[in-house]
Amino acid sequence: MADTVVIATAGEVNAGRSRSDGFLSETPFTVVKSLKGSRAPSDVILVPSNSGPLPNGNYRTNSSDTTFTAGKKYLLVLSKNWYEQFVALSDKRSESNFTALPYDAYEVADNGTLLRRSHSMQAGAGPKDLRSVEVDLSNLPRSKGKMGGAQ
Repeated sequence: MADTVVIATAGEVNAGRSRSDGFLSETPFTVVKSLKGSRAPSDVILVPSNSGPLPNGNYRTNSSDTTFTAGKKYLLVLSKNWYEQFVALSDKRSESNFTALPYDAYEVADNGTLLRRSHSMQAGAGPKDLRSVEVDLSNLPRSKGKMGGAQ
């Protein structure tokens, strides 16, 4: 169901700007390699978070948010369509930058092994390394057209 799968490097969390979609902060990721979807190397993807500063000066922490470490590489399994649906149901406006919600997120070790960082309820064992993910994705049928969601 993910429309975007990338290997990307996390930037610093941005919690200081007002977002039009109702999320309180975002982590920018710079794409290293695109495995599925329309993103290309050096593109920036924003992953929003419900944790962040509130207008009254307090800080909200949402334990279901995935936390990322700036400078580390991640395998991100994302959905732009899910993000847009979530925002529409909240009567908010989508951000103009490419923003997507994570189904799953894995930290990528130097040797290519994967360490799950998201709190997904995925059944079964997750992928063990980047090579197995690339093989699995290469075996999926390619769509001839684009469906839903802004690119």
